[in-house]
Amino acid sequence: MLFGEHAVIYDKPCLVTAVDIRVYVAVEGNETKSIVVSPSNSDLVYETAVSELLERSNSYHENISFVMAGVERFYKRHNIREGIKIITYGPKNSFGLGSSSAVTVATLKALGEYYKISLSQRELFDLAYQSVIDVQGKGSGFDVAAAVYGGTIYFLTGGKIIEPLNVQKIPLIIGYSGKKVSTVNLVNEVKDAFQTHPTIIGGIFDTIQLIVEDAKQKLLNEHWDGVGQLSNINQGLLDALGVNTNPLAKIIFAARQAGALGAKLSGAGGGDCMFAIATTEIDKVKAAMSEAGAEIIEFAINADGARIEKGIPNYANE
Repeated sequence: MLFGEHAVIYDKPCLVTAVDIRVYVAVEGNETKSIVVSPSNSDLVYETAVSELLERSNSYHENISFVMAGVERFYKRHNIREGIKIITYGPKNSFGLGSSSAVTVATLKALGEYYKISLSQRELFDLAYQSVIDVQGKGSGFDVAAAVYGGTIYFLTGGKIIEPLNVQKIPLIIGYSGKKVSTVNLVNEVKDAFQTHPTIIGGIFDTIQLIVEDAKQKLLNEHWDGVGQLSNINQGLLDALGVNTNPLAKIIFAARQAGALGAKLSGAGGGDCMFAIATTEIDKVKAAMSEAGAEIIEFAINADGARIEKGIPNYANE
């Protein structure tokens, strides 16, 4: 997430870019009438009868909930009753960068390929977004859109607008501050604040919308000084919403003091990632962020969205 956190849940736009950390899902035939899920990073195997899946007569283990929600949606939509085996591959740490949405999208993309059912990007988004909502009950869908479409996107809540932007580069330095608290809990805390102070919090959301619209143009024009300034303003509003943490704040201020044009948290807050905008003094900014407690994440941004690949990913050998 670049700009628009939390406000996007309240029908405001946001800006999001895809990073090149990937999850993979492989689908194989299975002679039984069961859905078998085997995460590559676990010795556990999860099995659910197709009849139970279609009746939703049980709850899914948290380790496979997003995969199974996607399978359930796909099977019901296309009236499928076959058993399959699903193998998921992913990095050991996804750094809170939308991995749940990514594995949901990858599952549906793989199912479409296996069953030779063509899904447009819009159809893939809609199925994946519904599946994510089935699991977590709420969400704007911006991370689903990033996983489907890739690149940098202007997005409006629920996919009312998904507009890919012609952005070739963004001078981001991504820092990981440590594991965060539950996204749902943070969303609920902001919701409580909104209900208690609707005019004030609503005004913050309105201001965030103005930032998003301005940042969209500045990204397209590669006006990095302006993007940095807007990052700092957006961060101040996120502070006001109460989703910043002391570890994040230390890294954000260290980046700015070392020469970054701007810095802010990325996502729901409460931990996880932040980014700095820096066109000069890049090594100095990285060093300052590291000294302040960040793990520097060397990911390319503006990456591809969901795609079909052949072969076993490198994660399988880790």
